[in-house]
Amino acid sequence: MTIRFGRLVDPAGNPLRGVSITGPGVWSETDDQGYFQIEAPDDAELTATTRDGRIFAVTLPTGGRGEDIAQIGTVECCGAPEVRVGVLDMPAGGGNKGSK
Repeated sequence: MTIRFGRLVDPAGNPLRGVSITGPGVWSETDDQGYFQIEAPDDAELTATTRDGRIFAVTLPTGGRGEDIAQIGTVECCGAPEVRVGVLDMPAGGGNKGSK
């Protein structure tokens, strides 16, 4: 399993707050800026459930070979029945969104 850090946004790039990301034995929720952390196998079938009850399939990028932690960047969600993965939106040299 890999711990993945990312940010869930709508098609306009706005952060999605309070979205549950779930799968067999895993759960996460986005914070006020859309950021999430989830530990799941590479082949996990995940769903994103918005506050208003809409459900979307989520496919997250896999971690690098042998990596335990992966920054996966921006994941676009909830504007269409599928989720597309965008480019990494973290600043060069790391970046820290701060503590919750």
